[in-house]
Amino acid sequence: MRYEDVNSNQELNQKVTDYVALGYKVENRTSSYARLVKNDFSWGIFVVLFLFLFIIGALIYWAVKSGNKDEIIIRVKENDTPNPIISSNAIKYCTKCGGAINSEETKFCPECGTEIN
Repeated sequence: MRYEDVNSNQELNQKVTDYVALGYKVENRTSSYARLVKNDFSWGIFVVLFLFLFIIGALIYWAVKSGNKDEIIIRVKENDTPNPIISSNAIKYCTKCGGAINSEETKFCPECGTEIN
């Protein structure tokens, strides 16, 4: 808030006219007093800045995230040979599932059904 002092009513009227020309609005006026207000907020500038910042933010997000791709490749490993057995102290295990093989004559794993040689 600013205060300006004038010496006469004619000077008051001139100052009011000058400030109204600059975009101020008269809020209250008497013969010896005038209160003028100018709203500095502009919706146009607000919308332009909002859209500009929104677009800039979106572009920054796109630039950062478009280069980062999380990629996973999962494939089935082809096994043409029959499944061997791992032997440890007379207990045998299937190499595919880890299931115990009870007998040496067993041709298939009892857990997963894989052929054992």
